[in-house]
Amino acid sequence: AKSSRPAKFSFWKSLVGNAPPIAVSRMSSYSFEKNGGFLVTLENGQQWRQTEIEGGTAHWTRQASDYEVTISQGSFSTYYLRTGEGPQTYKVQQVK
Repeated sequence: AKSSRPAKFSFWKSLVGNAPPIAVSRMSSYSFEKNGGFLVTLENGQQWRQTEIEGGTAHWTRQASDYEVTISQGSFSTYYLRTGEGPQTYKVQQVK
């Protein structure tokens, strides 16, 4: 029988972006920059910019409000953005 205890936070999970989310919000807008990275504005007013395009770029085509975004904190002050589209995560930083 499986234990019903909650899973413990792990260092590995923090590295891959599975830490408890710090923000879950729909997008209010997104745009793509010259380097292929994105700038996302969430309905909660936060703005996030992709910081590492080597891991892949987003190919969003629908309206911004169609995408629900989860922001998770990784290790060493890194943040990851994921949409409900699949497992792909993107390294991001909050725009001041």
